[in-house]
Amino acid sequence: MIDYREIKVSDVDEVTRLYSKYLNGGDTISRSIEKAWKNGEYMGYVAEVDGKTAGIFTMRDGIVFTYPHPDIEAELAEFTKGKKIAYCDALLVLPEFREHGAGDTLAKMSADLLKARGYDFMMAEIWIYPDGRSPAKPVFEIMGKPIFTKRFDGFYRDLDKYKMSCPVCGKRCVCGAWVEIIEL
Repeated sequence: MIDYREIKVSDVDEVTRLYSKYLNGGDTISRSIEKAWKNGEYMGYVAEVDGKTAGIFTMRDGIVFTYPHPDIEAELAEFTKGKKIAYCDALLVLPEFREHGAGDTLAKMSADLLKARGYDFMMAEIWIYPDGRSPAKPVFEIMGKPIFTKRFDGFYRDLDKYKMSCPVCGKRCVCGAWVEIIEL
């Protein structure tokens, strides 16, 4: 049975470990999470099975990307002007717990949390693997209606400039991303 709970500051080390293994690694990740937590801008849920992390859905306040994309950030800021927006920092279900609905449940709970906190939108950069797959994309659409969707090939090509690496490509990432805004 999968249990769900709101994320706590004591989860930062585990979130950082999962980030490094499954998303993108680098020293900047834990510092970034800790800073967002201290500023009250970090929120989300943890899925657990027998006390072991099965998945996470974490969010931050505002328009944030893995690393800066000023042109896209400006476009999204104009698009959402005057509305409260959160960014999906990480959606991850460990391989052995996939296909059991954990991602869907984490997404629904996170959407409810954002609504309760007065958010209008959630933004996500959704990973596109080099083979074109984007397995997380359908999960985000559970949260609400996509009102902005744009594909960016080579979105993560500068990861190494920010001292991060891709778990699929290493330092020379060729992965792309869908950037979506979901109306909650």
